[in-house]
Amino acid sequence: MLRRTLLTVAMMGLLIACGPAPIPEPSDSPTSLLATLTDTQPSPTPSQLPPPNTPTTVSPSPTLARVTIPITEPILGDTWLRPSDGMQMVFIPAGRFQMGSMESEPCAHLDELPRHTVHLDGYWIDHTEVTNAQYRNCVEAGFCTLPICDYGDSTYMEGTMENHPVGCVNWYEASAYCERIGGQLPTEAQWEKAARGTDVREYPWGEGFGNQLCNSSESAINDSTPVGQYSPAGDSPYGVADMSGNVWEWVVDWYDIGYYATSPSMNPSGPQAGENRAVRGGSWYANHCSVRTTYRYYNSPYGRSPGIGFRCVLNP
Repeated sequence: MLRRTLLTVAMMGLLIACGPAPIPEPSDSPTSLLATLTDTQPSPTPSQLPPPNTPTTVSPSPTLARVTIPITEPILGDTWLRPSDGMQMVFIPAGRFQMGSMESEPCAHLDELPRHTVHLDGYWIDHTEVTNAQYRNCVEAGFCTLPICDYGDSTYMEGTMENHPVGCVNWYEASAYCERIGGQLPTEAQWEKAARGTDVREYPWGEGFGNQLCNSSESAINDSTPVGQYSPAGDSPYGVADMSGNVWEWVVDWYDIGYYATSPSMNPSGPQAGENRAVRGGSWYANHCSVRTTYRYYNSPYGRSPGIGFRCVLNP
């Protein structure tokens, strides 16, 4: 696959600006359609929800970076180095893919049903999760909020962790970082297509779990690993790394357990409102069922956890 890595860009405006652990899934009940598969659920860490009506600590950006990517007609395999923070981005071409799971799949949950066809316009997505070092630079520039967990975890400032994915950022802080580099958090559909491609992969690398291909609970590392550690063997068909395990990733969508039944087929962006935001991809404490490309999870947008990070997208 031809890759054309371009290291130049014309930018205007600012260069960059930038919960608790995921809350336990509800059981199968009149108020919840998730299948009760207790042996396939990730083990949640203790919940530390903020007080009701906790205000966001993110200030509005005075201006957003206007990004001009010097590829007028990108194709599959194109990459681009974002100069604002050094992140490599990968191009995902426009087209259709199958989103969600079949009921017959062993690990499938009801919020992954039905499998349905989605068409997405082309977009760029970060090759890995945003790292501690990248986010720290944003904090030191005065644009981002220090990501300290409710129980005082601020290990992201340690030099030994600088190439690990940043954690303890809530949804608002993650969203603000992406906005200030001229993009946004990915939609659930954008995230899933980048993870599984068009051949309905169960995992980014294909069918069948392999604990040597991602950082999950089966790896018994019990912490994050540097981004890209499992690349390229664990990459998606587009060459996107760390889509399974390591840390959960915020996406832009509100979480709705039954959204797939009514989701539009063109560029779905999620429900208009909700209580929780969706997270995707699993983490180091999630098991093999929860790091599948179709697995959906959620958390309060104010929630913070060392096990939740993010990556960004740019929509041409």
